[in-house]
Amino acid sequence: MATIALSLSSNADINGKRQVLVRLTITRTNRPRLKSGVFVSAEWMRDGVLTIPKRGKLNFLEIKEAEEAKAQLDDYISRLTHICNQLGDKADKGTLEKALSLTMDLPTSQITSAAIAEAQKTAKKREARKASFFKLWEVFLNEKKKEGLTFNTENGYKVVMRMMARYEGFVRQIDKERKNFAWDIDKVSREDIEDFIDYARNEHTLQHEYPSIFASLLMTPPAEACEKRHKKVLESRGENTMKFIAKKVRAFFKWINEKGYTSNMPLKDLQIKSEQYGTPWFLTIDERNKIADFDLTDSPKLEAQRDIFIFQCLIGCRVSDLFALTKSSVVNGGIEYIPRKTKDNKPVVVRVPLNGRAQAILEKYKDYKGKKLFPFISPQKYNDAIKEILTKCGIVRVVTVRNTLTGEQEQKPLNSIASSHMARRTFIGNLYKQVKDPNLIGKLSGHCEGSRAFARYRDIDEDLMKETVSLID
Repeated sequence: MATIALSLSSNADINGKRQVLVRLTITRTNRPRLKSGVFVSAEWMRDGVLTIPKRGKLNFLEIKEAEEAKAQLDDYISRLTHICNQLGDKADKGTLEKALSLTMDLPTSQITSAAIAEAQKTAKKREARKASFFKLWEVFLNEKKKEGLTFNTENGYKVVMRMMARYEGFVRQIDKERKNFAWDIDKVSREDIEDFIDYARNEHTLQHEYPSIFASLLMTPPAEACEKRHKKVLESRGENTMKFIAKKVRAFFKWINEKGYTSNMPLKDLQIKSEQYGTPWFLTIDERNKIADFDLTDSPKLEAQRDIFIFQCLIGCRVSDLFALTKSSVVNGGIEYIPRKTKDNKPVVVRVPLNGRAQAILEKYKDYKGKKLFPFISPQKYNDAIKEILTKCGIVRVVTVRNTLTGEQEQKPLNSIASSHMARRTFIGNLYKQVKDPNLIGKLSGHCEGSRAFARYRDIDEDLMKETVSLID
């Protein structure tokens, strides 16, 4: 008979609770450790025993929470022990976890080897249905990539795929009437999609309410929904993100309908409004030059990232294209590259002549080893460095920005919202002030002709507006 020892995870969740880990000793060589899904305060565990604190030390709600946690843990251990006895020599970690998830709706007394085997058969049928749905997503993405799907857009689709997988698992565990729910392209309804959209909007709060369920959901997406992502805390999503999700789901169902996989079109008449964006604030030329000339010799690593940022401000490429630049990208006094957004579909070579400041930066790093143009770091660390650089340089003027979650206007210092994309906006915005020709600037920035992106730059400069009004003085 297996013996059990309890311990706590070294990692705490967002509420400071730690998950109870269960170590089973079946034989000397078979000692699987399982995650119970029960989270408790560290002080409740003493010498491997979960003990409810005495009344007086905790308030009523805390005592109730402790009692519920102990009841959940007792039930988990009881079920685990019973299943372990039923499986005998087959009781390894994977088999135990699978049997626990498949028999969660059965009373412990009814968990027999036959019941486990039957549950496994049902699960295989369910997995086959689920695999066909997510397999279609894979086929959809592969075809779209051939048509020119960009890397970022592909990742966006995969985010939605994983979200749909989590929704499927969540519904099964939380809704007894739909415990066998699986996405079915022939049966999915408009109501199903709207319920999923509502779930996506509130997923971060549901994680707080059902931490043990999400601990499992976040770790086990289907293989077809791309690689595992071990993200512990989900974030709230704004209305632009919700519109993005709805558009991606609608595009998928439109595609499977057009390809003849199903005649079901649950989102045929769904109207999705366009995303709303705020004013694209950027650095003035004086601010850019102040950063470029600021003495950072006491911080060599930060100085290197400052130089990269200024170089990006001078050529205006996206950060993904910036990080792909190599020494061979420098051609006849200019930078030449194919934007990742167009490289798979009618690729266009963007050429940006280098001014004196840009050439000086290249000269500074001419002896940098390797194929890359500069000592690049990860995109996130690059963004963090940009914020630190602006702070050191005193670029802290307050601008009005749109809150992506609420849609409301907010005032924030420029250094707190700075990122690599502001370098691109700095390039475009300052050129637009001087040239006022979107098509010419588009050739330098990689925007397609007639891009709507330039419409956002028309409201940003007081001097430009005064200059325009003076024409009718």
